[in-house]
Amino acid sequence: MPTRNLGDKRHDRRDDRGDRKVKRFRGNDPRDVRDDGRALEGGPSEIAAGVPGSPQNKEYALIKVLEEDEDIHNHYKQLELLGAGTFGETFLVEDVKNPQSPRLAMKVQNKKGFGFLLRDDIESDLSRLYKEMLILIKILPPHKNIIEVKDLLVSRNCVYIVQELCTTLTLDEFYRVVDNTSAQRVFRQIVDAVHLMHEYGVVHCDLKEDNILFQDKEFMECKVIDFGVSIYIPDWATKFHNYFIPSIWFKKEDLKPPPFISKTNDIERLGQILYHMMAGGAPPLLSDDPDIEMRINTRPRLQLFDENAKDLLEKIGPYPFGPTDPANFLTIEQVREHPWLTGGPLTRPFLIYRAEFSRLQDDLTALRIILKDWEIFPFIRFVENLEEVFSQYLITGDAQTIGSVSNLFECEDTIKRGPHVMKFMYRVGDLSIVQSLEESEREPLRIFNELWITLRILPKHANFVEIMDVLVHSEFVVVVREYYGRMTLENFFTVSTDDSSRIVFRQLVHAVRLMHLYGVVHMDLNCHNIIFMDTEFNQNFKIVDFSKALYSPTLAKSSVDHFHPGKWFTPKLAVMALAASVEVDVRALGRILLAMTTGFWQPGELNPLCPPMREVFSEECMDLLSRIGPAPYGPGPGEHTLTMDQICAHPWLAPA
Repeated sequence: MPTRNLGDKRHDRRDDRGDRKVKRFRGNDPRDVRDDGRALEGGPSEIAAGVPGSPQNKEYALIKVLEEDEDIHNHYKQLELLGAGTFGETFLVEDVKNPQSPRLAMKVQNKKGFGFLLRDDIESDLSRLYKEMLILIKILPPHKNIIEVKDLLVSRNCVYIVQELCTTLTLDEFYRVVDNTSAQRVFRQIVDAVHLMHEYGVVHCDLKEDNILFQDKEFMECKVIDFGVSIYIPDWATKFHNYFIPSIWFKKEDLKPPPFISKTNDIERLGQILYHMMAGGAPPLLSDDPDIEMRINTRPRLQLFDENAKDLLEKIGPYPFGPTDPANFLTIEQVREHPWLTGGPLTRPFLIYRAEFSRLQDDLTALRIILKDWEIFPFIRFVENLEEVFSQYLITGDAQTIGSVSNLFECEDTIKRGPHVMKFMYRVGDLSIVQSLEESEREPLRIFNELWITLRILPKHANFVEIMDVLVHSEFVVVVREYYGRMTLENFFTVSTDDSSRIVFRQLVHAVRLMHLYGVVHMDLNCHNIIFMDTEFNQNFKIVDFSKALYSPTLAKSSVDHFHPGKWFTPKLAVMALAASVEVDVRALGRILLAMTTGFWQPGELNPLCPPMREVFSEECMDLLSRIGPAPYGPGPGEHTLTMDQICAHPWLAPA
């Protein structure tokens, strides 16, 4: 059975006489698919390959072209029928060549028989099939709550779409066990999937119980399936996946919005799903008229759901519980940020801050608006260009001689006459390294996160670098910090002794413990982030870089005056906080302690690690190393380490 490299644009296929070619199919002529079982080779081939010559085409996927319909059995063994719909049947299958791999679901669509009921409209059916494959393979990026296509095969009469396998459980089964908490979890997943679709210009148009399948029998994770009637309108898209160019794949008239269809159609369907969740099931249909369906005596179970759920139902639910005018429905962005799905307060300031955060990606001056009530930091100010920065601060050199930080500079304040360190943070990320589009899009949030932690969350402390000035531009932020010298902890390692290490390590441990007390995990403690203020390596050192630090409100036991984390703790920051791990800081301290006892810094990739100088350091020091140090001198991955309180109380760090 021949296969085709989908990056090849020629698509030459010859019969036994070697003189026959198949047309390329780009969606402009569905008849290319109708009359030749192999003719989808051109269209879906290019779908899977990507736009030829585009940067992402380092590897090409394959679409398998079957000579005969029966050849499908050489690839997938059909185990049982999972279901049948208007446009085809779905089977449980296993990979013939790899039967030990996870089982899959295969959707079989017959181009000349089953499912194509309107024979005089077969071209419309074929265009629908082509569009569905384009949406799943080319237009939408992967998403955990959208079904993933694993393989595509084409025969003379059929198209085979092989997808990841879900259970047969739908929302109908979920409604029987739903409560407020589980409804929040599942509804959020569906909303996230729809949000991604709308970002890329896709409207599903058929969100319903049977098109939401669960991955497991515990109803923990769901998938949106069946894009057979979905539409794609590039004018509605704010993002394009992998250089997708709509005009290459669609006729111009196919990209116009159909009448009476908009993104609101999906919002209305989401409202119906929410209503069914709150009612404990979809009410039986008494008529084709949806208004009559709503009149039956099925009410939301308000005793099981909180006020925020009721509020969301009023904003997107069906009549008589929701808006009567489609113009009054929330957008998918507003649904996604609704307090029922975020846990935030239902207040006007809350919504205002949501809007300001959304501006960060395009304009960092939104920082100034978000921070507007921080009157204790009056130095945060706008600048329109770099000349305004350099009119006050004269760069005199790089700030560090060790490490790879490229955006730190020593500078002199030309007005107040004093040395400082200047850090540039760009909206698109570090200009000295190549970042992905996704990383660049997250950079504004990282900038806010660092400023939030250093200016608002952490208290002033002798071992935390002090911020002197903040200048905000639409494209970058300049943070001016106190001058802290050039001698890093790595320089200290070369002269460390048991006594000097105890003094420095004790102070470092207590500084980190204070961070944790205020809910901050540094996540990047290393020798380059700890710099001494003098060449004598006294206790006067600073932790200078918090660019990877994370704030977790569940960890915090204290806060500075008038700090209310819920006001700024957006859903995106909440996702970032999930990675916060105190153990990361503990193990980083263990690696620093090992460096003190060996006399030099040993990066994580060094294997094996050099042993400590046991003859120089005390037994108490070696005992602490055995409890927090890297393996083989301390606990390995997954093994228990000391807590920060236990480290602070360790005998080696006890005051003399």
